Amino acid sequence: MLAKGRGGLIENNTFEGLGGGALEFWNAPFEGLGAVDYVVRGNQIRNCCLINREDAAIWATIFKSGGDKLHRNLLISDNEITGLPSPAILLHDVQNAVVRGNRILCAPGKDRPDPITLSNTATVRLENNSIKEPKR
Repeated sequence: MLAKGRGGLIENNTFEGLGGGALEFWNAPFEGLGAVDYVVRGNQIRNCCLINREDAAIWATIFKSGGDKLHRNLLISDNEITGLPSPAILLHDVQNAVVRGNRILCAPGKDRPDPITLSNTATVRLENNSIKEPKR
């Protein structure tokens, strides 16, 4: 699901077996719309990110990042994310976000990235997220 522009609620969906991430915040190269005032809550994301590219179950980025923080006012809360080889949540170019109460079960693998990854962000709060390693 691609989200951009002003305002949205993405709630109580199930995403399973997708090549890319379940939810992607990014701007089109010509229109410049970032995602502003979004709530992502109560979603089930299972075994996604099957294509070998940079992505995550929930991720934000902008084309031609030059230090801008185009995506703003995001709440990512109470989602369940399992079985991903890449980060569960990857936020680039984001200002003013809360990532709270998400349950992440990491996929097996020794070279796995951090489950929640931030870069070029400002005022991003991580609160009460549960991250579990796979059973061996």
